[in-house]
Amino acid sequence: MKTLTLTIALVSLAFLSSKAQLEQQMTFELPELVQLSFDHSDQDERKIEVSELPVKIRTALNQIKNYEGWHPKSAHVVEDSKIPSSTFYKIEITNGIETKTIKMDADGAVLV
Repeated sequence: MKTLTLTIALVSLAFLSSKAQLEQQMTFELPELVQLSFDHSDQDERKIEVSELPVKIRTALNQIKNYEGWHPKSAHVVEDSKIPSSTFYKIEITNGIETKTIKMDADGAVLV
């Protein structure tokens, strides 16, 4: 009986030890991922008038089949000081009921 109790105790200790190591690894890696995903400190975003959007973007907005009947409501230009030529546009579009935000590069390609 003592052997069974000792065996159960050792297995439990081994399980808890590996669980603690796994949690420690997961906790260590997660902040790096979050920091990389949401570090926008070098981005400069400024509001512009919809009429100031490049012609290629305004043309593309009218040709996107998924957004037929949607109209631009507001726009922002976003630039990253660390990445040259990384300018993109955030455009808020509406169809009267719903509002969505899409991102486009200067040539009018939708960014994911």
